[in-house]
Amino acid sequence: MPETFRALLRLPIPLATAPDTNDDGSDVSAYTCTLTFGSYTEDVDGDGTAESYGAKVDGQGSYTALQCYRWLKWKCRRENTSAIGTGNSTEGRFYRYVNNAYSEVKAAPLGSFAGGKFFGARGVLLTNITDSNNRQLIDSAGNIKIPPTTVSIVVSGLVSGDRVLVARSSGGVINKSQFTLSGNHSSATTVTVNEALGNDIPDAGNLRLGDSTFTYSGIVRGSKQFTGVSPALTGSSGAALYQPYIDGVASGTSMSKSLVYASDFDVIARVRKKSILPFENSATVSSSGASISAIRTTDTIAV
Repeated sequence: MPETFRALLRLPIPLATAPDTNDDGSDVSAYTCTLTFGSYTEDVDGDGTAESYGAKVDGQGSYTALQCYRWLKWKCRRENTSAIGTGNSTEGRFYRYVNNAYSEVKAAPLGSFAGGKFFGARGVLLTNITDSNNRQLIDSAGNIKIPPTTVSIVVSGLVSGDRVLVARSSGGVINKSQFTLSGNHSSATTVTVNEALGNDIPDAGNLRLGDSTFTYSGIVRGSKQFTGVSPALTGSSGAALYQPYIDGVASGTSMSKSLVYASDFDVIARVRKKSILPFENSATVSSSGASISAIRTTDTIAV
């Protein structure tokens, strides 16, 4: 036998496996996440332009990025002879990629998890999870998309029935001239303002025009518009209005609002109820959000 051939027969082949430290042994088979294939769009990086994806993993608003990753691993297990997801009949054990034109990632065909973050395979949209900051996706065009940082403003120490207001401040008082109406508005459900609507203005929330309160369900940032305003708003051109982050009545011990962090800004929080002295405090919303604990002092004079 030629020596070169004999040497090939003795060539060692390294084989090694290691446990996935992201697993905790939990049973993910009962998770209600969904995986569907088709055509989906979402503005993941918050630049105002929605990207395209060929598969959507929906966390149903109940699961974290890590839990969805574990569920996707379960979907791709070698024992899974069922279709990988709605709209794709490939058996889970044989699934490779969203599109055969994409590079295959054998170890994680739908996405991997490292350093507390989900890294999606190309064309995979992970959405509707409880920790949307913990994901980095690749759209169908092959572009990396990283979500903007989302933070929360939290007011704690409440009792059901407390009236709570949190709004931007300027010079130590609530900035009630945050925006001004662009043109006259009559029974308008779309409100146009003169000022830019930054990314730290939530996509849905509250508005105040004087003492009148409104809600809105959408934003068209390029047009400086609040849409889905209810009740319909009437006001004169140049009238001042503002957007409180929290404006409502507590049903539990805390109230909160999530928003995209762009830069630090100051807010004032107020808590009111007939049986307590009015509470007011200021805070700075930073890259960690803001937390305000209400002090409820009994009003001995109120009857």
